[in-house]
Amino acid sequence: ESMRSLQDDPKALPKVGGQGAVDDEVYKEACEHAGLVFFLPVLGALRADTFDATATHANRRDAVARIICSALWRVRGKAWDHVREVVFLFEDSRLLRISPSFVQACPTPSEF
Repeated sequence: ESMRSLQDDPKALPKVGGQGAVDDEVYKEACEHAGLVFFLPVLGALRADTFDATATHANRRDAVARIICSALWRVRGKAWDHVREVVFLFEDSRLLRISPSFVQACPTPSEF
């Protein structure tokens, strides 16, 4: 019965711990804060010299740029509304985190 109500009304949650359906305001607020985060493992260390333009495999600048562009840029200067962040985790445990605000600062993406 719970699954049927979710299919009919995605906002309706099954009763858990005495709770009923989520009211519209809670649902709207949750949707505003929800989003997609791309979390990608990357070979090597996070250093400028590891991003080689001529590499034949991992850490090629153009590949990283294409991944970021596909994940964040909707059109020139505008990020996708549902994407919150792109995170690259390197083998040295360092993170490269790029948020949608970067799209406004760099409206035309490039590997350079």
